[in-house]
Amino acid sequence: MKTYFITGGAGFIGSTLAERLLKEGNKVIVIDNFCDFYEPALKENNVKDLLQNSNFKLYRKDIRDRQAIRNHF
Repeated sequence: MKTYFITGGAGFIGSTLAERLLKEGNKVIVIDNFCDFYEPALKENNVKDLLQNSNFKLYRKDIRDRQAIRNHF
């Protein structure tokens, strides 16, 4: 089992990739800030089923916030 880290993972492409990786038996860590450039409700919908998978972890943080990233990684 591998672990993958996806930035912007709640968007369409990132969440689709996360879903595929999970189906292959991998662990997936996603970070996304859920900004309003891309409708946050759509992002929420993209990850809602993934949140049920114990191999999926979502961090609602901005990748540009160095301190927040350091606190988690």
